[in-house]
Amino acid sequence: QLQLSADGTRGTHQATLDLQGGLLDLSLAAAGNLQGGDWRGRLVRASVEASGQRWALQRPVAINRLASGRLDMAAHCFVSGPATLCAPEQRLMPDTQLRYRLRVFPLDSLAAYLPDTLGWQGELNADLKVDLPQAGPTGEISVDAGAGTLRFREGDVWHDFPYQALVLNSRL
Repeated sequence: QLQLSADGTRGTHQATLDLQGGLLDLSLAAAGNLQGGDWRGRLVRASVEASGQRWALQRPVAINRLASGRLDMAAHCFVSGPATLCAPEQRLMPDTQLRYRLRVFPLDSLAAYLPDTLGWQGELNADLKVDLPQAGPTGEISVDAGAGTLRFREGDVWHDFPYQALVLNSRL
């Protein structure tokens, strides 16, 4: 089910979008104003829920789209239980520059995406840096699962495979 509502004038307006589906529930609310070709607004509310994961915008975030085509988003964080997904101020267009930091993500919350014979205990931290200039993309990703345990079930017996470090670093 999709529900979209909007109200206001060219000068001041707000909109909400709610999507409830089998795989995903999404809820967004934004407000802003248009002056001289520049749109300045805020993402007031954002939440997404899928397979037991529920992420919500911690506080409203400014979004500006200038008549020149530049699109910027202020620093923001999404939270889900103890986990955070945060970004500093970033440029979305042109020459996109994305930076995100995932912290204290509980790996056992991925259970819905794993076979029922596999379990993963621990915490995940990750950093993403992607630039998309005209010259071509560059980027880095760093994923650190720290110490944890992979679990495999054989019949009724679980086998634990503890590890001290699980780190992935990659460059584009």
